Amino acid sequence: FAYHTARPHENLSTGTPKRSAVETAVAMGPSISAPSQPRSSLRSAATFVVKLVLTVGVFWLLLRHPIDAGDGHKVPMWQAIRDHIAEMDPSTFWTFVVLASLTKLVGILASMYRWQLLLRGQGIGLPFWHIFGSFLIGRFIGTFMPSTIGLDGYKLYDAYRFTGKGVEATTATVVEKI
Repeated sequence: FAYHTARPHENLSTGTPKRSAVETAVAMGPSISAPSQPRSSLRSAATFVVKLVLTVGVFWLLLRHPIDAGDGHKVPMWQAIRDHIAEMDPSTFWTFVVLASLTKLVGILASMYRWQLLLRGQGIGLPFWHIFGSFLIGRFIGTFMPSTIGLDGYKLYDAYRFTGKGVEATTATVVEKI
């Protein structure tokens, strides 16, 4: 396999360009034209700002949520975390942070590799770094949804978006769940 950077306008399984919605609209008639490049840059910047605001906002909401402090009064979650970490032995804390992080990282990387192997079995060749990004976005979305709907849904969407092979991506997901 020869991998190259994933682009929405390329079919990675065949290497042939896919026809975008804009190209289809342009082919339909002279009255429809493709958007200009600056609008695309503005849209990318606006999308980034919206994502950033949503991410910071969600974390802000989670960390300011009041929880019971154990003595009958409520404190924001960030304050409870800060107070508890201050009471811990630093060497114990950092040892467990590193071990937990490495364990989680190995598990996530193994899941990404499994997904890549299942996609290959269906004739879909996506580079690992593309799957890496897709998987992390899906895990973030899945944080706010029940079960694995967010992760699985985004992986399916992304695999279909870049390859056009929705049935094959769905089959790989079903096999992964069995």
